[in-house]
Amino acid sequence: MPQPSIVIHTGRGLAAIWLIKETPVSALPRWQGAMRALIEFSTSYGADKACRDATRIFRIPGTINEKSGRVVNVSGGTGVRYRFDALSDRVYRASGRPTRSELEERKKQKKTRKRAGTAMPRGLPQAQRFQLILDDLEVIRNAHGGVIPTGLRNSWLHFHATCLTHIGGIRDIEGVVRKTAEMATPGLKQGEIKAIARQAEEKARLVRTTSVWNDGRYHYKGATIAERLGVTPEMACTLGLQQIIPDQERKRRRAEAERQRRSDNGAMSREEYLAKNNASREKPWEKLGIGRTKFYELKRAGMLPVPEAV
Repeated sequence: MPQPSIVIHTGRGLAAIWLIKETPVSALPRWQGAMRALIEFSTSYGADKACRDATRIFRIPGTINEKSGRVVNVSGGTGVRYRFDALSDRVYRASGRPTRSELEERKKQKKTRKRAGTAMPRGLPQAQRFQLILDDLEVIRNAHGGVIPTGLRNSWLHFHATCLTHIGGIRDIEGVVRKTAEMATPGLKQGEIKAIARQAEEKARLVRTTSVWNDGRYHYKGATIAERLGVTPEMACTLGLQQIIPDQERKRRRAEAERQRRSDNGAMSREEYLAKNNASREKPWEKLGIGRTKFYELKRAGMLPVPEAV
């Protein structure tokens, strides 16, 4: 996320404001969608869920907050005014959601598959995929000696809790998150743990739908989690991670799987092909004292003379 344009101490908390350039009224539904994503992303930091209306009134710096008796003041900010499209895309990326252009591309791909008669869903079911992610998170924890390093603890615990919201049969998600935090992320503030646990409980109660992106849960890409947790291609390969994989390692695995598939179907590598079809370079007919046409006639008939051993 980019830094806020203005940060105001209201006397009872902080107001983070991202200024945007003039935007048409028709963009209000998109603004509301980006605002929901921003608040959900910031819930673990104590964001007020009620502050999502487009007519929000802010206290004027220099005035007194009558509820706390404190002076309202500006404490920082970049002063930058952002283009709404660019800012909303960064909000969606930070919250693990697709950008507007990515959604449009998915719509195009969906229409193409329907026209081709291939409406079958691709990839693993979400519950199965997030179970594999949960397994990878445990492998990463063990690789760090059982305790997640400082700086990665909040992210690791958030991803762990997100996995629980996709896996059925877990009754006390908040209790599981707290117990996991004691073991894997010691030193993490209780307020952060509480926010992550409660958010996971709320997400888990949402109604599941057939649409992955509309069920209200977080749907992180494995590459996004790998980036947030500092997982390198070498680390993913060494640990044998299944889902938390950088894009570079995922492409390598796909290429390797494709080579194996071709090999299983009888395809030869270039080296094997040249070894079996090197007649044009070695010209064996010259060694036999016959012409090229005669050589292939005898070869097809299985009548080539066996070369004498030297």
